[in-house]
Amino acid sequence: MSSAIQIRMGGYGPESTGFSRALKLIGNEITSALGDAVDIKYVWNIMDLGYRAEDILWLVEHGLLTLGYQSSSYLTARVPELGIADLPFRRPRRHAHPRAAE
Repeated sequence: MSSAIQIRMGGYGPESTGFSRALKLIGNEITSALGDAVDIKYVWNIMDLGYRAEDILWLVEHGLLTLGYQSSSYLTARVPELGIADLPFRRPRRHAHPRAAE
């Protein structure tokens, strides 16, 4: 029986996305630092398992995943101040200039 600590990381996109690649980078760094003391597992896309993207919080809170990423827009109901992170992506007019947020 292995005494390695299992770390399960997951997200809601394919393995090729920037977020998934970031999870892999985190996993590689943890493995590099701790070696055989850890066993990293990945669930690239929880939606492939029938979950919704917003379920990732529940999966982490209940221990099914150790770590997961989530868009700030899913968290504003819990932490309204995070809504500021979405402001650069809101355009009041359909044809507003994309550099207007700069």
